Amino acid sequence: MRSLAVWLPSRSFTNRASVQLTLDTPLVDFGNVDPLAQYAASGGNANVKANAAWTLGMSAPANFTETGGGTNTVPIGRLSLSANAGAYNTVASGANAVSSGTATTNAGTNTALAYHLNLQFGDAPNTSGDVYQAVLTYTATTP
Repeated sequence: MRSLAVWLPSRSFTNRASVQLTLDTPLVDFGNVDPLAQYAASGGNANVKANAAWTLGMSAPANFTETGGGTNTVPIGRLSLSANAGAYNTVASGANAVSSGTATTNAGTNTALAYHLNLQFGDAPNTSGDVYQAVLTYTATTP
């Protein structure tokens, strides 16, 4: 009886740290507001999928600006953010820490986002036909 041995070179690979971020509510609209009350809005969920420890951050501009050419601004600090029903933290211009976690399953980990808006009487009304907006950029990272 004869036997045949086949030698295959070993195969290897590198599994890089990877992360994926999905926002299920990409637009938050407070509607008509004034400085007489605090306004609340849900920001939906930020879902992070990662095969390593991860952090979720958000970058904000210095001000809300008018969309149609008006020159009025409202400081971004009038906005506050809560992650996972925690305390509301004032949004700062630039980088803001939101949440962090360990490697996830394929379903990912949700971070529930909620916002408060507190205008002041010194904040100028928007120009007729304009609305105020600020683009918040969310980023998930791994080490």
